Amino acid sequence: MLAESRVLFLAFLNICLFRKKPQDIPASTGLLAYALGAYALTAVLLLSVTETPVRAFFSAILEVSILGGFIYVLLTLTRKKSRYLQTLTSLYGIGAVLSLIALPVYILLSMYPENQMGQDPIHGFSVLMLACLAIWNLVIMSYVLRHALEAGIFTSFMLAISYMWLMLSISSTFFSSGNV
Repeated sequence: MLAESRVLFLAFLNICLFRKKPQDIPASTGLLAYALGAYALTAVLLLSVTETPVRAFFSAILEVSILGGFIYVLLTLTRKKSRYLQTLTSLYGIGAVLSLIALPVYILLSMYPENQMGQDPIHGFSVLMLACLAIWNLVIMSYVLRHALEAGIFTSFMLAISYMWLMLSISSTFFSSGNV
């Protein structure tokens, strides 16, 4: 099991590094379930750094659902539904990889009291790292969407930004200060 996990992690990391394409990932419901579970687990871990466990759990479930729905709609509208398994597996897998990379940065940032934020170069560097990871995430998602939809770079990047906006909008609606 550990050897298979390592192979999958490396496959998703290679997509993140633009060495593999989403179509290099096998179309398999079992692999989709594995990637979904890894993504949900890493999202809960990441969100638990700043949120309550219950809020982190529901936020992760919402994020997984929004991504699945967004990709389904895109592929249906472009008549490429047959690419759903590979595309979503790739996106869940890269989400898990990026969440693992971001986890130490989130932990480091959570150690700073609010009144000391911005006064330490390590804090500033950590914020810069998160910004770079967010941009990297957009670029990778755009890369996957470009291959899945056979779209141009600009179109796929705008779709990735649209997904991020949609996800943040829905999450903030569900998890504003009075909810959960």
